[in-house]
Amino acid sequence: MGKKESESQGAYKDHVEQTIRSYDLNAEEYENRYRSVEEPFLDFLLKFARTANKGRILDIGAGTGNDSKLLKSRGFDVTCLELSEEMDKRCRAKGLKTINMDMREMHLPANSFDAVLAKESLLHLRKSEIPKVFEKIKMILKPGGHLGLIMREGDADHILKEDAYFPQRFYSRFRKHRLDRLLRQHFDVIYDRVFEHRNKFLFSYILKNKKF
Repeated sequence: MGKKESESQGAYKDHVEQTIRSYDLNAEEYENRYRSVEEPFLDFLLKFARTANKGRILDIGAGTGNDSKLLKSRGFDVTCLELSEEMDKRCRAKGLKTINMDMREMHLPANSFDAVLAKESLLHLRKSEIPKVFEKIKMILKPGGHLGLIMREGDADHILKEDAYFPQRFYSRFRKHRLDRLLRQHFDVIYDRVFEHRNKFLFSYILKNKKF
């Protein structure tokens, strides 16, 4: 699975560029494989939709736009933030608003979103990069706004050698107690569930902005 190409992994500026290249090359296959929101992610999104204030949502790392499309159908004003140009195109093809931007360099107006969704997107960053992204999320969220977050269980920050796609993507994984500690420095935890999906343990959270 996944397109092969002659590029070497050393050809990329950093882990994010390599990961985005993978999504660009495999966007069509990715969309064909994931045509709708899978369980148990659907349960999480519906919980997030019930918790978040009706209004503007930023979907960070929106992929092909399935999650955003569902949230839009439930009355939210959704904007997809995607660095992959091919994924961005697929979001726009679904009638969604998009911003083509690196989440590490988000320059968006303060207090401009009622909620932010980051479903398995921040896990493509190094652990050392994630706190700065949390600070950017806090800034763009309105006071009391919500963040929906899903991360994966584990220890490593690495290129996933067994990745089904090429180039292989970068993943960071957390032990739960360490992720909990990091999250509580930035947000109030109002929903917290561990679930298993395709032989992986994932951590799902709905968090409330501590900024007043």
